[in-house]
Amino acid sequence: MLRVLHLIKSLDIGGIETLALDFCNNAHRHGVEMHLVCMGGGALEGAFRQSSAHFRLLPKMPRPKDMIDPILIYRLRRYIITHNIQIVHCHFADEGLHGYLALRGLKNIVLIQGMAVDLRVNQKLDNQKFRFLTPRVRATVVPGQTTVEQLTHWGMNKHNNARFVHNGIDPERVVPKHKTALQTTHHSLRKKLNIPGNAVVAGMLGNFYNAVRDQYTVCRALPEVIRKFPQFHFIFGGGYKNKWIKTNEHHYNRCLSFCRENNITSNVHFPGLIHHNPAFFQTLDFYVHATNYDTFGIAPVEAMFNKLPVIANNAPIFRETSCNGKGMWLFEDKQSEDLTEKMIHLIENHDGRKELGEKHYHHAKKYFHIDTHIQNMKKLYLELLDG
Repeated sequence: MLRVLHLIKSLDIGGIETLALDFCNNAHRHGVEMHLVCMGGGALEGAFRQSSAHFRLLPKMPRPKDMIDPILIYRLRRYIITHNIQIVHCHFADEGLHGYLALRGLKNIVLIQGMAVDLRVNQKLDNQKFRFLTPRVRATVVPGQTTVEQLTHWGMNKHNNARFVHNGIDPERVVPKHKTALQTTHHSLRKKLNIPGNAVVAGMLGNFYNAVRDQYTVCRALPEVIRKFPQFHFIFGGGYKNKWIKTNEHHYNRCLSFCRENNITSNVHFPGLIHHNPAFFQTLDFYVHATNYDTFGIAPVEAMFNKLPVIANNAPIFRETSCNGKGMWLFEDKQSEDLTEKMIHLIENHDGRKELGEKHYHHAKKYFHIDTHIQNMKKLYLELLDG
C-alpha cells in the first residue's frame, strides 16, 4: 500500500475540499492508504471523519499575520514518522509551508504542493509562500494546463516541476442511488423555495465571498428569460462568508440588488450554502456556470454526472476541460445576451435538453471520474518516489 498524507487547512464547503473528500473515500480501492490531516474544522468535518481515510485534526494555533505554528510542525512531523508516510500532499500555501518545515531532515519522503487557486485573486502573502515553495517541492500539482501556463508566466515554474492532473468526481456522492431518493430530492428543494413542480429550473453553485465566480453575468441574462417564460426559476447556491477570507458581501449584494431592480426576485432564489448537492442538481433541468478565476470548476462536472446539460462561459479552463465545447455548451465570456439565447433554447427544447445532458454526462464520465483522477495521481506519486 502506498501511504499518502493530504494536508488541508480547513473543511469548509468548496471545490478543493470536495475533491479531497472524494479522494479519501476511494483511494483505498487503488492501493493507496490515505491519511487526511486537517489544520481546522468546517462543515465537511463529519463527512471526512466517516470517510475511508485515516482522519486527524491538528488545529493550528491562532497567530498574527498567518505566521507558522511550531507546535503544529512538531505534531505533524511525529504523525508522518509514526505512520511511515511516503507522500505529503499539501493543498494550500499555509499547509505547504508547515509541511515543508515538518519534513526538514527527513529522507525519502516526497513533498507535493497543490495549487488550485488563481494567483490573480490569491492573497499577497499566500502568493509569497507559493513563490518560496514551488522551487523546493518535488512537484506542484495543478488541475489544468491553464494553471501551468499561469505559473510559468508568474515565474513559479522555473524548475519545470508543475504537473497538471485534472480533478475527478465521485458519482456516488453527487447522484441519488435510487429513484425514490431522486423524486424526494427533486420535490423537497422546490417545495422549500416555493417553485411549482412543473416549472423549468436552472441553477449555479458557487460561493459569493470573492470574485472567483461570475454570478453577476448570469443575473444580467435572467430578466429577458423570465419575461419570456414567467414560470422559469433560477437558483444560486452559495454562501458569502469564509473564516479564512475577509467577509465580503459585495458580490452577493450586487446580484441581489440587480434582481430587485429588475423585479425578478420571485423567480431567482438565493438559499445560501447547499449542503446536499444531489438535492440541488435533481431540482434542475439544466445547469449554468460563469467564472472569472476558477482553476477547474467542480460544480459543472457534478452537474454533468447528473446528466444535466451545462452552459458555461468560454473561459480558458472551460475551453480546456470541455475540449473546446464538446463537453459543455460555451457562451461568450461576459456576454449576457449570448447566455440568454442559450438558456431560452434549452427551456424551449425538452428533448434537446435530454440529448445534450447525455452528451455532457459521457464527456464527464470519460475524463473526470474520481477513479481516473486517483489513478493519475498514484502514477505521479510513484514516479516521484522512484525519481
